[in-house]
Amino acid sequence: MAIKTRYRIKNSRGEYEIVHFQTSADQIITDENFQFVTLEEKEQIAKPKHYVHNQIASTDVWEINHNLGKFPSVSIVDSAGTVVIGDVSHTDINNLTISFASGFAGTAYLN
Repeated sequence: MAIKTRYRIKNSRGEYEIVHFQTSADQIITDENFQFVTLEEKEQIAKPKHYVHNQIASTDVWEINHNLGKFPSVSIVDSAGTVVIGDVSHTDINNLTISFASGFAGTAYLN
């Protein structure tokens, strides 16, 4: 699928010019001053880069669907605000599981 796009950019002399290009949806076009991305990539860039999971039910395994599109770092606190260490297993770039020695409720901060 071809995408036809037009951008107004400032050239090296400080003058504005119109740049036209045509590309397939999966290409990234770059020059020394600009990077052009597809609409799908633009949406991915605009997505939040963090997620807060509130675990209400006391349990020793937390399954978290974060939809961040990456393998985030994880910080955990219990309901009293004490930092807790758990075994984090990334299922894929959008899901993870945290296992603990005993069940509790708390919050996981994913970044």
